[in-house]
Amino acid sequence: MFKRSDLEALANIKAAPVVSIYLPTHEKGREIRQDPIRLKNALQTVAERLAEAGHRPPEIEALLAPAQALVDDEVFWRYQGLGLALFMAEGLFQQHRLPIEVRELQVVGPRAHLKPLLPLLARDGRFYVLTTTAHESHLYEGSRFALRRLDADLPQGVEAIAARTDYEGGAHAAPPARPRVAPSVGMPASQAFGEAPEEQRKSQFVDHLRHLQAAVRDALGGDQAPLVLVAAPESQGHFRAVAGDLPLAEEGVQTDPASLDGDELLERTYAVVRPGFEKAREEDVGHFKALKADDGGRASTKPDEVVSAAVFGRVDTLFVARGRNMWGRFDEAANKVHLEGEETGEGGDLLDLAATKTLLQGGKVHALAPEDMPSEGPLCAILRY
Repeated sequence: MFKRSDLEALANIKAAPVVSIYLPTHEKGREIRQDPIRLKNALQTVAERLAEAGHRPPEIEALLAPAQALVDDEVFWRYQGLGLALFMAEGLFQQHRLPIEVRELQVVGPRAHLKPLLPLLARDGRFYVLTTTAHESHLYEGSRFALRRLDADLPQGVEAIAARTDYEGGAHAAPPARPRVAPSVGMPASQAFGEAPEEQRKSQFVDHLRHLQAAVRDALGGDQAPLVLVAAPESQGHFRAVAGDLPLAEEGVQTDPASLDGDELLERTYAVVRPGFEKAREEDVGHFKALKADDGGRASTKPDEVVSAAVFGRVDTLFVARGRNMWGRFDEAANKVHLEGEETGEGGDLLDLAATKTLLQGGKVHALAPEDMPSEGPLCAILRY
């Protein structure tokens, strides 16, 4: 799955040109054979554009070589999703199998073209999933399209915590020669010899969940995207009691995670967060319309103003029309937008620029169907000031 770190790497490319290629792909069937042919044709188109822009054949060959190597890689094409995204620049090559359908597209410009990935990046579709049992725990990042298991350092079961506790207890125990004090007559066994087995089991389990909570908090790093807990009812209650400031969704999935396959896990967890996402999106649209009616300057539909505000970190919420483009370039020094009628290779898609800058600077982005936009035009925004 495309990650924020991937977005940051692409946004920080200093050397142009940057080549972005999107292809629809197939997960199985005879249609798989079409996919490498599509890539070969796309690379030919890109090579022609680069040549027209004045780049020499050796430069073009070196830039496209990593993608060219994929054309004849049979194993690579056997394991595809619904789409493929490739990004190439001097010293950089990224390939991403996509869980969403994309249309065939090649863009050569001063920066990576990321707008087709907005459904994966927009805040109204990102969430986390924590699956936990007494024996193992896993953390996932999710969208409405897919789940990706994170490489998080989570404690794997009560046994690991109990072993650590026993070791630490032994390391600090009294020397063997120290005489033991006999229990008083009538003292309960739990006081004389420690907790009863059932109480000890529960204590170790809660201790495990405290360690798990701390590990999840560190893995999230302050991200407030909702976290869906998938666990048996008893585990749900105990974990929520120690969850602290984790952004737990009010509802969880109360079942043994082992009983769900990948598709079922995605379906049931997204069903938990979907109403909240839809409500938040509707509230943002309503907020924009109210600000626009108030005419206080914080709701903008002017392309040059919105793009400038996005670049300089003034956009709180951006609305972008899916399937639309606004070709041009932004002169940051002059704070001026120059619109172009078509893709030229010198500028880029300004909707893409506005969305990327907004995401990197902590704003929200909603990619909507044109008919669902809160105003006419390809973009509009709620400004921070």
